[in-house]
Amino acid sequence: MVKAIRKKLYLAIPALLLCALSALAVTKDEPEQSELDQYILCHRDGEVRALDAEFDSSDSCSGTAKIQGISYKCGRPEETEVRVSRFLEDLKIKGRKQCEAFCQARGKDCHGVFTAPQKCGFTLNSRQAAEYGQHMARCNPDRCEGTAFIYCSIYQASYLRFEESMMKKKEPNCRCERRASRKK
Repeated sequence: MVKAIRKKLYLAIPALLLCALSALAVTKDEPEQSELDQYILCHRDGEVRALDAEFDSSDSCSGTAKIQGISYKCGRPEETEVRVSRFLEDLKIKGRKQCEAFCQARGKDCHGVFTAPQKCGFTLNSRQAAEYGQHMARCNPDRCEGTAFIYCSIYQASYLRFEESMMKKKEPNCRCERRASRKK
């Protein structure tokens, strides 16, 4: 009897630890699905992050990362095309800066080479933005400039979160390398 109880406790402890660690892994800036209504603000201005970094074990500088960027705004459907274009240009600039900063943090001789996207990895046309803003994102016309959810991201992945797991099969857009040394 005592052995059976010990065995059950022995098996239960890892499960309890896993649950506790999972609870700790939830961050305040990333919403639970049930919190999305409160989380969607009127806009998010070009937030970028380096995700899924892989580096060569023999050289601390050589490696890659995936720079994901997200911009959105609850606005008017007729401004969707212009706003998406602005979002994309802003994400390119911020993505380039993030790539450079990320690589420079690897070492003083490291720099980043960012491959900017030619178009949004995910976006909505004006009809979709209007529909999505009213039924899914719930853009609040009392707080925001409009009810259309105008959106652009670098990669097509989770639309409000930066989830590394969704980036695993994506091609890296940031390459870290050593600066060429200048010979005198």
